[in-house]
Amino acid sequence: MKNIKRIFFSFVILLLPLWSVAQCSVCTAGVQSNANSSGGIAKTINSGIVYLLTITYLVFVVAAIYFFREHIKYYSKIAMQRMRMLLASR
Repeated sequence: MKNIKRIFFSFVILLLPLWSVAQCSVCTAGVQSNANSSGGIAKTINSGIVYLLTITYLVFVVAAIYFFREHIKYYSKIAMQRMRMLLASR
């Protein structure tokens, strides 16, 4: 089960650059449509940048939470085993 998760997350991480390149076309289309009309080009670009930034940070936060939880589970298990060994030796 862990191998399947690792393969899935590796596959997703390898595809992230391909998906992020596709988002640049959204910003380009927004700039082109606003350049023809007298709209706020900066507002469109800023919203695109905030969108890309939010998704990137969200992915990193979810990955950090996942790995942090696994880290705590592992070390709490080791601490409990050491505590049991210590109490059993007395």
